[in-house]
Amino acid sequence: MKTPWTQLAGTDLWEQARSRHDADSWRSYHAFDHPVYLYTKAEALGYRYCASLDAAILTHDVIVSGQTPEQASWEWLKAHQAQPDMVSKRLIMSTVDHLPGADNRLIILDLSGFLHDDVRRANTEALRVEKERQSGWDRETFDLKTLGYLTGLEGRIAQGLDLPVVSPDDGEVLGEIRSGILKTIDELGRCPVPGI
Repeated sequence: MKTPWTQLAGTDLWEQARSRHDADSWRSYHAFDHPVYLYTKAEALGYRYCASLDAAILTHDVIVSGQTPEQASWEWLKAHQAQPDMVSKRLIMSTVDHLPGADNRLIILDLSGFLHDDVRRANTEALRVEKERQSGWDRETFDLKTLGYLTGLEGRIAQGLDLPVVSPDDGEVLGEIRSGILKTIDELGRCPVPGI
C-alpha cells in the first residue's frame, strides 16, 4: 500500500529509518507505523508538501530512549543528509515539549491521535505495552506517569493557544487535540490507581 503525502517512501533514508525503528523490539506506539500514520494525517489535514517536514516526520522518533531522544533523532537525520536541514531540526525539536508556536505542523501531526477517540485509546494502550516492554512499568506506574505527562502537555497546549503567533487554523486543531488529551486524562483518572 502506498503511503500518502510523503515523497520519501522507498528511498534509502526511508529504509534506514524503518530499520532503526525496527531495531528496538520493545516498540509498540513508537514503531514505524507511527510516522506512517502521521503521513496519513498530513494528507488529511491538507498540508502542502514540504521536504523538511517529510524528513522530520520520518525521523522524529528514530531514537526514543535516553535523556534527549529528539536531539538524538535530529543527529541521526543530520548524519544521513548531505546538508543539514535546519527546518527539519526545528520541527523535530518542537516535539520535545509540544509547546505551540509559529510552526505547529509536526506538533499537530504528532498529537493528531488525540483527535479520534478510537485512535487515542489504541495509542494509550500501545504506549502502555511499550513502557512495560522497555522499562518494566506495571499498570499503576504507567497510569501515574502518563497522567503527570498528559497534565503537563495539556497545560502547554492551553498556554500555546494564547500565543499571538499561533494561527487560527492551528489553534482550532490544537483545541481539538487538547480536548482529546483531557478525555484521556479523565479516562486514566478513573482507573483504580491507589494514591490518585
